[in-house]
Amino acid sequence: MKGVYQRGKVWWIRYRFNGRLIRKAIGYDKRLAEESLMAIKGDIVRGEHRLRKNGDRRLFKEMAAEYLEEKAGKRSLKRDETSLNSLMPEFQHKFLDDITRRDIEAYMKKRRERISGAGANRELSLLKHMFNIAIEKGYLGENPAKGVKRSKEAPWRYRFLFSEEEIQRLAAAAGPHLRPILAVAFGTGLRKGDILALQWRDIDLEHGIITLTMQKTEDAIRIPMLPMVREVLERMRTQAKGSPYIFSFNGHKIGDIKTAFRAALRRSGLLEKGYRFHDIRRTFATMLYNRGVVLTKIQRLLGHKSVLTTERYLGVKFEETRQAIQALDQPLARALAEPAMSTLCAQSPDRPTEINLLSDTYESKALPS
Repeated sequence: MKGVYQRGKVWWIRYRFNGRLIRKAIGYDKRLAEESLMAIKGDIVRGEHRLRKNGDRRLFKEMAAEYLEEKAGKRSLKRDETSLNSLMPEFQHKFLDDITRRDIEAYMKKRRERISGAGANRELSLLKHMFNIAIEKGYLGENPAKGVKRSKEAPWRYRFLFSEEEIQRLAAAAGPHLRPILAVAFGTGLRKGDILALQWRDIDLEHGIITLTMQKTEDAIRIPMLPMVREVLERMRTQAKGSPYIFSFNGHKIGDIKTAFRAALRRSGLLEKGYRFHDIRRTFATMLYNRGVVLTKIQRLLGHKSVLTTERYLGVKFEETRQAIQALDQPLARALAEPAMSTLCAQSPDRPTEINLLSDTYESKALPS
């Protein structure tokens, strides 16, 4: 039936009323959607059809509250809350079906003047996702953020990598509770959050294996322990005082080590270099790569879903491309140095043409058959 269509698993109806195009989600039953559309058309003919009142519509701030409630407990919740705090002043008092693509494009233009392209894109992605959920719930007919162009993002910025001498200086300057954390970080490449969440049940000291579910991706990963890491954990195991967490204080998991890490950087003379704890993870990966470990193995150790992520993470893709293209330098230099370089191009099956590539204008002449 014309005016009945499906989006995903949900059936929708579409009709015009008083010059306005109306879209409405009905449910998972096609026949119900057809019957609803016929009933509405009948109401229109009889003059009995009414559009939803404001009380039946959703404000942006109401949809945002529903969205955050559904996201509760997820790792990305904090990031979404930050984005919504920026979006609220612009949209909170508007009804969802009053927000237009032009409104969103105007907002994005203003945001690009104040924040990075990556930050603006996160807010746009949140809008698109939230509007899609509103469509599924029947609050909205179409996504006003659809088709809004993403902002250009600055290329990945290189971060400093620790040298072996700097690792020694950092470890020597670290406090007693930070030193074993650094040993695990440099020896496994795990993220800070995953290290601080490690429990003794994740550690198999007999076989030298760490098994955990990564917080960022929720993927399981197994990492073989270096003898150095194994020795550190065995020593800590003998001193454990009942806490399930490896790194704990007074029986409770250590929440963060930002202050301790910064203090170690200051004492070691490395503070001005701008190191972050996450640079330890990249240092781990780069040390493996420099010692000839293939990218796919590094990918598995880091827990990346794609080797392309590992390439970008290490910043090696462009350098490998640079090295690869150098192989063409000598043969092309020899060929292009010839005084009369030429190539044959078929003008016709029986009379090819000679084209002088060194000439500013192509000169062609028929070759003898």
